[in-house]
Amino acid sequence: MSYYKEDLNLTNKNSLSQQKSTFKAWIFGRDREERSQVINALKQEQWPLVTIQSLDYFESLASQLSPDILILCSDTMSTFGNQLIRELRKKGTTFPILCIGKILQAENCIIALEEGADDYLHSPLNKREFVSRARRAAKLTNRSHTTPAKTDNNAKYTICNLQFYPETKNLESKSGQHVSLTKGEVNLLLLLCENKGVTISRQRLASLTETESSNSRTIDVRISKLKKKITLLDPNETYITSKRHEGYHFTSDTQAIQEIK
Repeated sequence: MSYYKEDLNLTNKNSLSQQKSTFKAWIFGRDREERSQVINALKQEQWPLVTIQSLDYFESLASQLSPDILILCSDTMSTFGNQLIRELRKKGTTFPILCIGKILQAENCIIALEEGADDYLHSPLNKREFVSRARRAAKLTNRSHTTPAKTDNNAKYTICNLQFYPETKNLESKSGQHVSLTKGEVNLLLLLCENKGVTISRQRLASLTETESSNSRTIDVRISKLKKKITLLDPNETYITSKRHEGYHFTSDTQAIQEIK
């Protein structure tokens, strides 16, 4: 398996896109030591790697290809990382984004989750934890293509353009496509539905949804994953928004959320 470096020519894009058996990871950052940590950790996974050191190069590559996971190093997160995440999600991208931040960048990384990132880790990296999270994020994305929904008459909520089925842990679009939810995501969605328009703190979300940890990072990660699944079904509508330092709530268009009697 070959590994692609920063000097990858776009003429090689067909070779890169045709490698379906493994996950393609793009690593965006200039910090040589941190970048080496990421590369060394992923070598054992035998993933094709692209290292990126400039925004221009990233944009030229992203205009023609898509990664299975994008890893943003701490130097990127300290500059334009959050803006890049926000712009990518506005364009409808669904590939996972994993952020790396130094301990003093914790708040910045939490904001990244609110913008659409999937997870973050602190630098220096724990190799085993990093590989586990990267692998899980890439696998979930590759399995999350929407499929036709099974017949179910137990919908509890219409949420904007979606039907929510708590009993079967499904969200369904008007076209009949659906995604499966975890128990924790179902609990979060129920709580947000039942408190439509109200900002709910991270601590309350944790305690009322039986989350194993009440820290903000756990809730931010779970909300981020839930938002990503919603986006797969309806990329043009904003469903869950955040109030910095306060919590989360459904979009202010509360009339679009109606309980089915």
